[in-house]
Amino acid sequence: MPGAAYSWTGPNGFSSSKQNPSITNATTDAAGLYSVTGTVGSCASAAAMTIVTINQPPVLSMQTSGNSLVLNWSSGTLQSATNVLGPWYDIGGAASPYTNPLVGPQQFFRLR
Repeated sequence: MPGAAYSWTGPNGFSSSKQNPSITNATTDAAGLYSVTGTVGSCASAAAMTIVTINQPPVLSMQTSGNSLVLNWSSGTLQSATNVLGPWYDIGGAASPYTNPLVGPQQFFRLR
């Protein structure tokens, strides 16, 4: 609303007077129910609410086992390329833990 004053409240002591607030580097502590009201003059809106979910980025770990590389990840699709710039390809049917033999050309891995 033009000329409105906003009042946001939320988890972990969150409060803001911005129309469209954001939380930089939000962690799971910022997840939950948020409420906002808008006020123009002496007329305040009813509270509107939204639920925010924070998804942590997946973690990819690698370790060697004999002549193989074992990759573990929490979520996402494992991709590989022979050049760090790509092109990247999904590894069809790959599930964690994924074992890759250390033979052939160099390979790069990432999660999508």
